[in-house]
Amino acid sequence: MRGEAGGSNEWLTVRLATAIVVLVCVVMFAIRLTGPTNLTDNDQERPGAYVMDVVENGQWLVQRDNSLDVMSKPPVYTWMSAFASLGVGEVNLWTLYLPCFISTLSLCLVILFLGKHYFGLMAGFLGALTLVLSPYGMKQIALARTDSVFALTVVLVMLAAWWAWNYGRSWIPFWLLAP
Repeated sequence: MRGEAGGSNEWLTVRLATAIVVLVCVVMFAIRLTGPTNLTDNDQERPGAYVMDVVENGQWLVQRDNSLDVMSKPPVYTWMSAFASLGVGEVNLWTLYLPCFISTLSLCLVILFLGKHYFGLMAGFLGALTLVLSPYGMKQIALARTDSVFALTVVLVMLAAWWAWNYGRSWIPFWLLAP
């Protein structure tokens, strides 16, 4: 599949753009994962405590932090991190940051493909790279917080509503994603 015909970006194909976006996300994740970290910064200790509560105490429905306060955010991030932790046998930086990496990468791919559809391949490609290389993207790709998972969820809910409203598709995906 080729890029936009007649444009100056004929060298850019969908596969190449996708590969570059994925590679940049993986490299940014690796840099952030191997660099110095501070789990006490940006309120990361609370999501880590929620994950520990799931993994150590089996509290899948109602998680508590180290001061026994009940979790105030939806548990999707916690569940993703807990599943990763159970898969590797321990809670570590990789399992705490993996949901954020997956969410940021997914959001970049949504931007790439929607941008391609509505504005052309180069616009989608640059939009995806702008997200991951922005200060927000560089921080959110490896941060033990719910922000990037929430951002992806909001975008997916918005897209489900858009497609249902404008194209007469089912509202079921919207209602399944919205909680």
